[in-house]
Amino acid sequence: LLRDFAQGFLEMSGLTVLTAGNGQQALDILNNSEPVNLVFTDYNMPGMNGVELIERIAARWPRTKFVLASGYLDNETRARIERCNAAILSKPYDMHDASKLVLKKLAAE
Repeated sequence: LLRDFAQGFLEMSGLTVLTAGNGQQALDILNNSEPVNLVFTDYNMPGMNGVELIERIAARWPRTKFVLASGYLDNETRARIERCNAAILSKPYDMHDASKLVLKKLAAE
């Protein structure tokens, strides 16, 4: 439900959205598509968490931007995220705040 909600508000913001059910599926999609500008992911996912997904994508596609949604991140995890230049969206969030952060991240050089 959350994935469908996020897809809906991002598309309403004028963005083209690809969705995946877990980190491995996201990697598979990225391996078989044109490079994407931004990955919006949740920390909690089956198989691999959002931080692991971001690190793997950043290593292969260094120009990709990231937004990670999470309710709580410890200092070590925050440092890992910052090394990948990812923005953190604190949960709970509303669609306006999430869209604003995604669009801001996309506009950043």
